[in-house]
Amino acid sequence: MIRCAKTGDSKPEALAEDLAQIDEAARQALLAHYALTAPLVATREAQMAIEVERIAAGYGEDHPEVAERRMALEAARGRFRLFDAELARARVKPGTPAEGQAGISGLVLRGGAAIPAATVIAYAQGKRVGFACTREGGFFIEVPPDLAIILSVVLPDGGEGFRDREGVPLSKGQAIFRTIDLDRLPHTCPEPAEPATAPVDDSFPMVRLIGQREAQAAQLIAAQGLKLGARHEKVEPAKAGTVIGQTPSAGAKVRPGLAVEIRIAIDDLVAVPPLIGSAIDDARLALAKGHLVLG
Repeated sequence: MIRCAKTGDSKPEALAEDLAQIDEAARQALLAHYALTAPLVATREAQMAIEVERIAAGYGEDHPEVAERRMALEAARGRFRLFDAELARARVKPGTPAEGQAGISGLVLRGGAAIPAATVIAYAQGKRVGFACTREGGFFIEVPPDLAIILSVVLPDGGEGFRDREGVPLSKGQAIFRTIDLDRLPHTCPEPAEPATAPVDDSFPMVRLIGQREAQAAQLIAAQGLKLGARHEKVEPAKAGTVIGQTPSAGAKVRPGLAVEIRIAIDDLVAVPPLIGSAIDDARLALAKGHLVLG
């Protein structure tokens, strides 16, 4: 129940308390709405997927209607993932900083899904000033005011998945909300060169790429202001499509613009070249180019 201040009551403490209750009531109402809608969203997605498979079974995968419905399903899935992200955000109760402090509440996502058991660390002036572990993707950290705060996200596997490039100062008593979506990392824009004064250490720890899909690894490299260097391959069918090696290694100090080499696991399947009608020597040469031999 929300208590309203009496007419003429000008106490700022009472007004602030009333506003806080209104905010919490609104959050609870939004959470209840999302919770009731979530089963309907999941059912609709399942129905659309079943309908696509039904039409494909009747008309074949190459039928135009099948392609059209698959495109509609993928577009709907994108909207459903946004809904999942909003549901996760509604579940996060923003924290209130203690007197003399500032606060950062937030949510860590990947592909629209909240990431539990990640560690969000706050740094200021090169030192750690607070940290929190995510619950259903949410976190709250108290930080000192008037200092540029940089957030870092360490994933459950121990690798750093995100780090702010620039810090943001908060005033005393200020509380903000951050949504960190690891699949929607911002593109970096290089700053124009400044006249040289004193040398500045702009190095930062290399993010962990091993275990990531190749596309996600390239996205993380770009988000950190680094460049994708040489790409190597190694046959490891069980890990095909993922990064199994990186240079520099995770945690090593790097600077913006550095080229990062990656090693990608691939499967051991190759395409058999067309041989019918070829002379025996030509067939043997074509097989050798594909790392095959004549049986």
